[in-house]
Amino acid sequence: MQITKIEEHINLIDVQTLGIKNFIASYILKGRQTAILETGPASSVPNLLSGLKELKVKPEDVAYVAVSHIHLDHAGGVGKLLKYLPNAKVIVADNKKNIQELKRISELDKEAKEIVKEAVTATISINVSAIKPLK
Repeated sequence: MQITKIEEHINLIDVQTLGIKNFIASYILKGRQTAILETGPASSVPNLLSGLKELKVKPEDVAYVAVSHIHLDHAGGVGKLLKYLPNAKVIVADNKKNIQELKRISELDKEAKEIVKEAVTATISINVSAIKPLK
C-alpha cells in the first residue's frame, strides 16, 4: 500500500491488488465529510483500510463510498469495506441495473476466483443508495 497526495484534500491509495503496484487505486476525498472513490476488489480492502489509518481517517468518519462503474476492479470490495465503515453510504448512478449489479458482484465467489483469482464473499444488503445525476 502506498499513498500519494494529489492535492490538499485528495489522496490516492495504491491498494496493490494481488501485490501489483500501480494497478488499482482508491481516492480519499477529505472535506466537510470524507468519501472514498473506488474500492478495488475485495482483496484490496485490507490495504485500503491501512491507508485510511495512515491518513488518520477513522472508519466511522467515512460518509460515502462512490464507484464509477460496477466492475470487480472498481466496486468488488464495496460489500467487504462497508462492514468496517458503519456510517458510509454507497453512491452509484441512479440506475436500478447498477444497484442490482453492485449487489451481484458482492455475492460472487467462484466466478470472481476465475476472473480476479480471488473470492468476493461479502454481501451488500445495507447502506446502498442511489443518486440522480446532476443536471
